[in-house]
Amino acid sequence: MLVKTSNGQLWHKDREGSQEALVLRYAACSLRCYVCYAQRYAYLNIDDKDVKSADVKQCLQSLRNLSERVAWIRILGGEPLINDERSIETVQMVAESLKYLSKNGTSDEPRVIIQTNGLWLAKTNLDQIKIFVNGLKNGLLAIDSGRIVIEMSMKGPNIGDANMYALSKVSNVTSTVFVHQLQAFKNLIEVVTEELWQHKIHSLAVYPVAGLGPYIDNPGFIPLSMIVSTEDEEYPIFHQETWSDSFSTLIKSFRMTMAKWNEVYGDYLLKHGHKIPIEGMSPSKFQFGWISQIKKRSELERFVSFNMRANWNSPSLNLFKKKYPFLQEMIRQADRTLLKRVSELSVDFYDAAPSFHYPFL
Repeated sequence: MLVKTSNGQLWHKDREGSQEALVLRYAACSLRCYVCYAQRYAYLNIDDKDVKSADVKQCLQSLRNLSERVAWIRILGGEPLINDERSIETVQMVAESLKYLSKNGTSDEPRVIIQTNGLWLAKTNLDQIKIFVNGLKNGLLAIDSGRIVIEMSMKGPNIGDANMYALSKVSNVTSTVFVHQLQAFKNLIEVVTEELWQHKIHSLAVYPVAGLGPYIDNPGFIPLSMIVSTEDEEYPIFHQETWSDSFSTLIKSFRMTMAKWNEVYGDYLLKHGHKIPIEGMSPSKFQFGWISQIKKRSELERFVSFNMRANWNSPSLNLFKKKYPFLQEMIRQADRTLLKRVSELSVDFYDAAPSFHYPFL
């Protein structure tokens, strides 16, 4: 099921960073992240009067009828890889998106981004992943030039954090998110290497993204890790002190992959080195989705009060301080030690604002 906005549009145009993009959203997700900005159609209010559904044929036809001049296309959710069937549908969307950008894109090289939580990549078999990856390859080979980026949004650097943030009480997912995401990234890299990179097809890249961290340069909301050294110490999620050995191995493995496949990651390495993107919780239109639900969902209110802090000195919080004054009662001001620990994240991460994140924008 795909999401229509209140004005009936399937693909909506959005200015992300310095460029215009077309965005496609799937309804439904295999996770129930408390602070998901897209929760109203990802899992919470699918029957919302402003959330309408459409099938794949409608979506493909809708794209063919558009003539918007954009730099790139992003496909996300919900979850675009929720099962075998949807993975094939996503391949169709990507192929059509590449063709669309070949005609209407503002860049010489069409770019399509798929954002996934990766759970399907861990639960399905490698043969099914090969079908998915080869479908993407065929879409690339059908045009003169193009590039696909698959982002895997990691929910935490250890079992406790990932489960805490990715599984609200309405979820029916077993508490193995972290284990599944580690396996998913390994599976995807293995298949892409075998099916594309070893055959000198370097136009599909895979990245891990820290999906629920604080905005490093000017933190607004700061998600807290479950990992603490003493009762008096708090760490922001994805702080290096909270990494499990498995997460450290994943990051090390990804850095080795980038070094080995310079044809794939050369532009990224030039811009970001070996740092990993982190999606910050700075209050903005992207975070409005979950913030607006706080007073409507008691479990979310409790979650925020226990697991989030706010830096009220951040200018980006001004709008929310006026609109939601109760937030100040629920979240105490972040202390200097916690803010210092947020800044320490910059050793391994960079803020993934669209204008800075994607090397081709």
